[in-house]
Parts: sequence; C-alpha cells; structure tokens
Amino acid sequence: MTTTELIDRLCAVTAMQADIIRKQALFIENCLTVDREAKESFEAMRRPAEDELDLLEYEMRKR
Repeated sequence: MTTTELIDRLCAVTAMQADIIRKQALFIENCLTVDREAKESFEAMRRPAEDELDLLEYEMRKR
C-alpha cells in the first residue's frame, strides 16, 4: 500500500468518525430535549396536587 493510499484511507476513516460524532451529538441533544420536556410536563401535572396539599396543610395547622 502506498503512502497516498494510506492517507486516503485515513481520511475516509476520519470522515466516518465525524459522521458518527455528529449523529451522536444530535441523539444526545434530542434526548436532553425530551428529558426537559418530560420533566416540565410532570412538573405541570404535580403542581395542582402540591398546591392543594399546601392549602390542606395550612388549614390543618390552624386547628
């Protein structure tokens, strides 16, 4: 194998690695977005229950 062939193959492997890294970065970013959205969704569902519990606890303390 000539030096030119080795360099060509190294460039091809580097390009493959760059594609993989880009796909992994996109996947990670999408996962973080989904996690953030899920967290906010669950927080919105919890908030009314937590507020009601706070009101009930306040009323119980007055007695």
